[in-house]
Parts: sequence; structure tokens; C-alpha cells
Amino acid sequence: QDDINMGCSTYSITKATAVITVDTTPITKTFGEAITLPTATSDFGTVTCDTEAADLVNVGTYTVIYTVAGTDNYNGATETVSVTIGKLAVNEPTVTDTYPYTGNEQTPTITGKEAFMTEGGDVKGTNAGTYTITYTLDGNHEWATGSDGTVTWTIAKAQNAIHDLTIGNWKDTESGSVPTATADFGADNIEYSYYKGASRLEAKPTTAGEYTVKAEVGGTENYNGATAEKSFTIFASQKSGGDIGEGETKPVVQIETKNGFDPNVELEVEVVVKADAV
Repeated sequence: QDDINMGCSTYSITKATAVITVDTTPITKTFGEAITLPTATSDFGTVTCDTEAADLVNVGTYTVIYTVAGTDNYNGATETVSVTIGKLAVNEPTVTDTYPYTGNEQTPTITGKEAFMTEGGDVKGTNAGTYTITYTLDGNHEWATGSDGTVTWTIAKAQNAIHDLTIGNWKDTESGSVPTATADFGADNIEYSYYKGASRLEAKPTTAGEYTVKAEVGGTENYNGATAEKSFTIFASQKSGGDIGEGETKPVVQIETKNGFDPNVELEVEVVVKADAV
């Protein structure tokens, strides 16, 4: 305060106090939303702000301070604005496609995975079953309603099939053909069985007739079983010379006429040899 003497009168000038004019309404935003700080003015001096809007990024509550510095002629002033940034709600990722068992390690295709998510859990799998992937968020995000940060995916039991089942025909005097086949899964475990009609045989057949070979591979936890069938024939072998086997017939017999054996005269007869014939 200065006293001024002008003749008989004295007066003083009182030190003023600056007044900052600014909208101090609290600001509430969600992470990622743009923030604009209010503009401040003062009747004295220059208003400075301790915070830039670009600095208000992460979740939290901030106090923005507006200040006018005091001088010899006026007192300083301060105003504050509260800024709160809330977490952004997000949905958990999802698994696309289906994954049948292949025998190899598989990695699922994930959609919706973001850089702010940390992945853990069963991110790979080989055997048929259900797997769980977990996601952890950073401090600026939270799970939306209905999301909990876990994603399940499945490797399904594979379908199976037997291919290229082969077996040759053979004569009843031969050792016989060995069946072969391949399979999508379990080819080394294919088992073969033999059938006469609908009846399963105890062993590989050796007598003449029509048969079926059945190839079968059992299912496991990773793949289903499979079967395939193929028909084959065991032929009766030809008898040599005049031999007649049990149950067989000799179709043509030459007979002697009064003029001797005539090769042009033939008589068809059926000769059945019984098992106890001498």
C-alpha cells in the first residue's frame, strides 16, 4: 500500500487479488476418449496450467491446477479441475474354426486379441479334448459384462477310414494271400478277420470257396474306429490223371464196343467216390 500526499488529502492503493475464471466442472472420460481441458483467464496476470491434455492418458484421477503468480500489485490465485479416466470395457477374444485331431500339435486361430491382452494357458494342443486360454488385461481395461478373460477351444476326435484293402485269390493247395490295408489313423494296429457268409471263421480259410476278409482298426480317445471288407476266392485245385477225389465226378468215360475202343463213342456217367471206398 502506498500513501500519496496531495496537499491536505491522503489515500492508498490496496493490493489486488487475481481472479481466475475457468469451468471447474469435473471431467469424466473413459480410457481412449479425447480430453479437452477448459481455457482459463484472469483479471490480472497470466494463467498457467500444470498439465497438458496429452498427459492425461492412463486410468486414474488427476487434479489439473491453474495458477496466476502474485506480484507486488496483486496476489496470486489458484483454481483446480478434477479429471477422471475410467477403464474401457472390452470383450474377450474368440476362437474361429473347428479343429479335428490330426496327430500333430495345433494352434487355434484367435480373433479379437489385442496388444493390451496377455495370453496364457493352453495356447497349443495335440490330443482330442477341451483346452482353455486365459487373457489378462492391462490397467486401462476391464472385461465387459459376460466376459471373464477365458476362451475354450476343442480338438475333436477325428473320423477314420481304411483304404486300399487288398487280398488276392489262391488255390486250396497254396498258402494263400496276405491282406494289406492302410488307414487314416492306427494303420499299424489293423486287424484282419475272415468270414464265410455272415459267420466269422476262427482262422484264415484253406478250403475252396467264397470268403470275405474284414479289416478293422479300433478307436481311441483321439480318433474313431473304422472297418472295410473285401471278397476273395479260394479255388479248388485240378486233380491229375484219372484221380477222382471225394465228392468229385468224372464227366466222360470211354467204353469198349465190339469193334474195340472207339474214341468217337462216349458215355457220360457220374462216378461218386465215397470216403470209405477202397
